[in-house]
Amino acid sequence: MIESLASKAATGDLYVAVAKRHLSRHEWGLARQAVERALAKGKLSNAGEARKLMRSVNNMLGSKAFDESPASSTVSV
Repeated sequence: MIESLASKAATGDLYVAVAKRHLSRHEWGLARQAVERALAKGKLSNAGEARKLMRSVNNMLGSKAFDESPASSTVSV
């Protein structure tokens, strides 16, 4: 339900909430997807929080795919 709302929202903030929910359930892959969608959608009220979530997820997955520079808000492919 919340994923459907997040896809229709004007900002990526709901995707950040989805990512937090997945993190609390230890669903790392789903959390990463939600943060990627949040960053792609943009217009975040707190982009730094989304980047921090991505670093946390990548830590759990053992991945360095996300550019951790403070100015970055994209995911490298």
